[in-house]
Amino acid sequence: MDDIKIEVVKTATLASVFLILLFPYIIHQFPGIINADYADFGRGPSMTPTIRNGDLVAVTAAGLSEVEVGDVLAVRLGERRIVHRLVEIVGSELFRLKGDGNERPDPVLFEASQIMGKVVAVYHLNGLYTPAYGYVISLTAAALLAVSLWRRPDPDLNDVLLCLIIALTLGIISGYYML
Repeated sequence: MDDIKIEVVKTATLASVFLILLFPYIIHQFPGIINADYADFGRGPSMTPTIRNGDLVAVTAAGLSEVEVGDVLAVRLGERRIVHRLVEIVGSELFRLKGDGNERPDPVLFEASQIMGKVVAVYHLNGLYTPAYGYVISLTAAALLAVSLWRRPDPDLNDVLLCLIIALTLGIISGYYML
């Protein structure tokens, strides 16, 4: 009976770690879960300290008439997405942004049609979801899984499947940043 309790605790612990690591990626793919229209991970230092590299940013759709100076906006600039603070509205269709970590405003004026939305939430993930940490997480998880299977004389199918699921999940998470 005690062996069953230990297995339940072990499985629950591993499943919890798995979900904690996977949760930001799920929100990124399905932002509607948190009532957002778009979600992405912060990249670069331009919005530090408000948004740090690897933080999850949730955005809801908004037009220029629905935002005000001081709001943080997500905009498209060609193929790039930029998340910066609105510092100036110029006329009815143009506006200027500035990263909190930048000394000067962005050199371009953006058009209202480039607005993806307004940032409504920032989830600070301590840089966990960045390319550098993605490699570290994947390699560490793979090493721990290999050692745990190697030390067992007779791993069962559940152990092997759980290890594969965790390794694949971490590979997906870290692989997202290598693109």
